[in-house]
Amino acid sequence: MGSNLKTPEEYYNNIILTDKYKDISKFGGLTEEQIKASPFCYLYHSTKYESLENIFKYGGIDHRLSIGQKIKMEPGLSGTYQYRSKRLVYKKDKITQYPGVYCRLMSQKELLKYSPINTEYCDIIISLSILKQKNYHINATDQNGAINNLSFSPNNISKYLHLLEWLYDTGKNVLNMPHEVIFHDKINLELIGGIIAYTQEHKIKYETLIYEHNLNIPVYLMTKEYANQLSKFQLINSDIDDMYLNYIEPQYCYTGGTLKEYYITFIPYNPYTEKSLYMYPKNRLEENIYLYNIQLKNCDIDDELINCDIDEELINCYIDDEYIYDAKLLEYKMKKIYFDGISRPKAIEYPPFKYTPEYYDKYTKL
Repeated sequence: MGSNLKTPEEYYNNIILTDKYKDISKFGGLTEEQIKASPFCYLYHSTKYESLENIFKYGGIDHRLSIGQKIKMEPGLSGTYQYRSKRLVYKKDKITQYPGVYCRLMSQKELLKYSPINTEYCDIIISLSILKQKNYHINATDQNGAINNLSFSPNNISKYLHLLEWLYDTGKNVLNMPHEVIFHDKINLELIGGIIAYTQEHKIKYETLIYEHNLNIPVYLMTKEYANQLSKFQLINSDIDDMYLNYIEPQYCYTGGTLKEYYITFIPYNPYTEKSLYMYPKNRLEENIYLYNIQLKNCDIDDELINCDIDEELINCYIDDEYIYDAKLLEYKMKKIYFDGISRPKAIEYPPFKYTPEYYDKYTKL
């Protein structure tokens, strides 16, 4: 089994040394060769029966902002929040989540370490071909979709894949914190390769639902043996999948922070090695301001900015004579994008921004 495992050394030799990491697909994201050199087996989106039924009904996996305008969703499901009142995801003064489709990358390492679980959730298996698109970002840990120093974009993550220690079984002591892949737009039903159930009872239930919707989607029962089999394969079928991919631009205009928690925009954590950083408060504040300025650029609101005062607690700004503060400055633009139909601003800078492995060396305590 060990001989089948992808290694960072192989990726480095086949992709980095040959300069193939510089290539991009015709859709603007990873190339098929880069994907096949990675340790990824497939993507998956976890959900419950009720949400799966709506996914089949509406022809794909949509993000919460969109689906919340169509149907009433219950808490905990894939479409929790309601958006009929033209507001973004707010809980008191906190922006809680990027409006996208949340997935995870299943790696060989994770499959080989699978232990049986009993859950009512299922995993929707999604083709790796979707990584060829450019409208998503990857966070090394769960950030509720925030775009910060733990984020990577599809136009440059190929340069860093072999350095993400949590993806490989290297024998190093890493925390294996849950990561997230956030797609900025709907995932087509045709890119679903199957459903994984975790009990025989739920497997039958999902098969019945698929039959009722006249779909041809296989349902698999996850076991340790089946997980071992999956670790040997990659779900990617370009001849079919490419017909259902898109060229949509990414949406990087997002706060990455909250109104009263501006300090946590920068996370003192190394996304490559999963080690904590030891920084002075002054250094961390400098990084917060750096990220905030990037967010302003990616929201294309520099020209609208009349006056901003940055202190240690708030960023006070005026736009068109309207007083707006801190994350609300960015929310102002997000509302224009999501509710008023303006085009997504073209990203000026892409994550991981300046946060290369070398950046973290000076702050990581061995």
